[in-house]
Amino acid sequence: MASASVRASRVLPDDLVVVVPHRDGGSAYHWRSRISPFASALAGSDAVHIGWCASRGRCILAARAIKCGELVMHVPALGHVLFDDGRPNSRSCAYESDEFGLDEAAVALAIAVMQSEEQRCIVRALSADEADDGDVAVLKRVVHRIRAHSSPLPPPIATLADDELARLCLRVKRNLHVSRDDETATRATGVGLYPAAALFNHSCSPSVCFAWSERGRCLQARAIVDVPAGAELCCSYLSDEQLYSPLAERATLLRAAFGFDLDQCPERCAAEHASVAEGSPSAALEREAHARIGAVRAALRESKGAKSEHAADDTGTLGGAAKRLLHFLNTGLQGSVHPFHWLVMEAHAALLAAVRADGVDEPQAVAKTTLHLIAACEFHLPHGTPHLAALYSAHGGALCRVLRVGGLSANEHEHVCVAALRSLTAAHRIRKCCLGESHPLTRATAAAVERQRQRAYAVTPTPDAYRAHTGG
Repeated sequence: MASASVRASRVLPDDLVVVVPHRDGGSAYHWRSRISPFASALAGSDAVHIGWCASRGRCILAARAIKCGELVMHVPALGHVLFDDGRPNSRSCAYESDEFGLDEAAVALAIAVMQSEEQRCIVRALSADEADDGDVAVLKRVVHRIRAHSSPLPPPIATLADDELARLCLRVKRNLHVSRDDETATRATGVGLYPAAALFNHSCSPSVCFAWSERGRCLQARAIVDVPAGAELCCSYLSDEQLYSPLAERATLLRAAFGFDLDQCPERCAAEHASVAEGSPSAALEREAHARIGAVRAALRESKGAKSEHAADDTGTLGGAAKRLLHFLNTGLQGSVHPFHWLVMEAHAALLAAVRADGVDEPQAVAKTTLHLIAACEFHLPHGTPHLAALYSAHGGALCRVLRVGGLSANEHEHVCVAALRSLTAAHRIRKCCLGESHPLTRATAAAVERQRQRAYAVTPTPDAYRAHTGG
């Protein structure tokens, strides 16, 4: 990614870059050749440009005011490796992952993006953390394994010195992205190196999110908030779900995976130090919460999607673990901590996964759980993310199933019908922003909104009442 830590972000390839300090403070940089290796990736975009700051190194800045939902970058992959049934394709190398995470997919990608000197120049220009210098001996052993266990390397790569090949492989690993499928934007399809997108710094309150097209060969970055001219645009190095983890957990994940220090993420993280949602429950309560949540997750792994029994004396199945967690949530956890505390969020997320995996259609349980998760997510991170859109969609879909089951009074039917429309509309609004209006998932959500709008219009007593309920 763009910068791995405060110190590492200042480490630039000396053979490529000159940093020029200003007399009145601050600094700028330019390429020795005066031509940026990333220039072609940013060609055609008037929204962003590459900047420099002393604390975070290279960064992506808004060249003008950017509106929420605007496409700010369309980056073709320098190289992309597709997964085949969860494994990389035949270009991968057969050896175990090491302490740097150089697994088969990362090595296959590294080989794919170093076929020419122009490509290697771009890879050299990417940032990497200080382990690049401190562990060259270990990296050399990794390279020896690559040479020993892979198919013959292409001549341009085979002739590289071991330390150079090791450094380039690590730069690829530190800057790759896992691509997602074109249809749902949720299923991992491969790994790719998208040079300009690798210059985004991390924020736990990101201003851009990514989507992919052409089976991972192109990455699109869209603004998910309004960004003023001159402001830095940031992505999240964490998954959407991890963004809602407690501060300490996010710090550990970022430090372990990217060497990133959360001191460089002041927008949200500094405030969370004093947030009521980060308050600590008693040690006994936290231990029991972990045990209950862990039991549900273990049962989920064991069930592998199989339907569980729901007998009252159920002690070992997924249904039994979920029942005990729900009882603990209602009687022990809620009321003892903030309603949006991360333990409560984890409990609701585990319950939602259990209901879905159990094979029993319980729309009221799904609706209740997703509604709590929506409220908690918006408490921690107000602007929309793909994960929040998925929760809104699940809530709206669950309410639609409640309507199909029936048994509601006329007033309840009207209320549920309009609530379903509101949730589906919110999901469509966020997906339109994050994925674009033409994305298949956005179009499918728009169709669901239109169907539910017709139902809501049919049950509301007057057009004025319909507009009052739905905001339009």
